[in-house]
Amino acid sequence: MVQETGYAKINLALDIVGQREDGYHLVRMVMHTVGIADRLEISVTDREGEVILLPMKTGSGIADEEAYKESDEEADAKSGGAGAALSYGEDNLVVKAARALFREAAKKGGQAAENIKGKGLRILLEKNIPVQAGMAGGSTDCAAALRGINRALELGFSAEALCRIGTGLGADVPFCIMGGTALSEGIGEVLTPLTALPEAAILIAKPPAGISTPEAYRGYDELMKKAAAGEGEEPERPDIDRMIEGLTEGNLEKVASSMGNVLEPVTGPRVPEIAELEKEMLSAGAVAAQMSGSGPTVFGIFADTESAWQAAERLSGKDLAEAVFVV
Repeated sequence: MVQETGYAKINLALDIVGQREDGYHLVRMVMHTVGIADRLEISVTDREGEVILLPMKTGSGIADEEAYKESDEEADAKSGGAGAALSYGEDNLVVKAARALFREAAKKGGQAAENIKGKGLRILLEKNIPVQAGMAGGSTDCAAALRGINRALELGFSAEALCRIGTGLGADVPFCIMGGTALSEGIGEVLTPLTALPEAAILIAKPPAGISTPEAYRGYDELMKKAAAGEGEEPERPDIDRMIEGLTEGNLEKVASSMGNVLEPVTGPRVPEIAELEKEMLSAGAVAAQMSGSGPTVFGIFADTESAWQAAERLSGKDLAEAVFVV
């Protein structure tokens, strides 16, 4: 049995700089790994090609059969809309990662192809990262699955090869494989490691609502069409070059003042808690606060941990977030 951990991310900056002919958006983002994590336990079985994914009871290593049943029923009821329940079926990125590795190992041939013969997988997933939160919860699970299955079946894929495979599964997957702090370009697959965020505490709050990434990007396209027609303004864009300078210099205030997320004008009006959370965090002493990814999660950067925890306690008394973390 192999264990893997998948860490969440936040977007210190998110800009959209174009769109490919196939519809994929071209991005320029600064992404940063944070200490909220899902955990996978991967076991090899003797049922060739079978991939079973089950929820795991927190910290137990035991499948939560009841949660599996409830998730399936809820997913069927919500049929994939915003706020949809996590599915453990073929549409889950962990299962897709397993299927992709089986295909790639067969194509690779040699020992990798031999090692998948007669083999299947049973994967337990301990889910701690909120779903549809703009924190790459699905992508980081996918990345963890790619790393863990590669080890469990001794397939011998390099990190670069896993990133290539991951790109076909989700734009954030290569970053989640690499982790740290990085400039993400292209559709998310072109990564440049950056100096880590200067020492700080990060308060993270997830409102009850959820929004899918495709929905947010469609909203951005509509926003830009209206701006081009003179019916609105383009979103304010982050100063990513200045942010990179701030990271290199270890200047937290410079990093904070360069932040921005062009998807916030899309998700913000749909989830009023976003603006309220940002206001609460800034009034509690955060040097900056903004939405992560496609939202609706909000994070605030604090110069010290004590201030972040005090702000978290303030939020716990308000009906603005269903999950609050300090990392």
